[in-house]
Amino acid sequence: MAVARTGSTGPYDLGQLRRGVVAIPRGQTAISRRHDSFLPWPVRPAAVLVLMATEDGETVTDVVMTERAAHLRRHPGQMSFPGGRLEPTDADPGAAALREAWEETALDPRRVELLGALPPTHLSRAFATTVVLGLWAGDQQLEPDPDEVASVQRVRLADVVDPSIRCSAEHPRGGRGPAFELGELFLW
Repeated sequence: MAVARTGSTGPYDLGQLRRGVVAIPRGQTAISRRHDSFLPWPVRPAAVLVLMATEDGETVTDVVMTERAAHLRRHPGQMSFPGGRLEPTDADPGAAALREAWEETALDPRRVELLGALPPTHLSRAFATTVVLGLWAGDQQLEPDPDEVASVQRVRLADVVDPSIRCSAEHPRGGRGPAFELGELFLW
């Protein structure tokens, strides 16, 4: 099976989440100068989809993540959210996140309600990434594209916020950052 669930259950109020996000900037295919003006190199816009599944349309139960294919040059085998760089055909970061999720997992974009986005953040030297939040009934079988994705995982939100699974990890290129141990999954 391509999709695996981990951990325990836990309800999260969708109304509270909806009040905490901002609208997706329509027509924004490049980040504003205020986000990258302090960097001495060009930064490209990217978007990732934090796809949250619900059981009843109002209670968030889990989030979809992908395990990157082992043969990829960058970040092989790492857990990630579906996403990638904005293409000229993408209307905005939400469109890019949905396109990437479709390419990576065969997610039907018509089954996703986009809730909003977080401001672009520099997750790497090359990209300013917009985190797009999406809601999904969780009723579609997701299939990884083997060219990009080894597996698709549904991780219980209650597990991700459980303080007992948090730790710190050292990046192979140096530096430390937050990490999560979820059974056999290691998120960092």
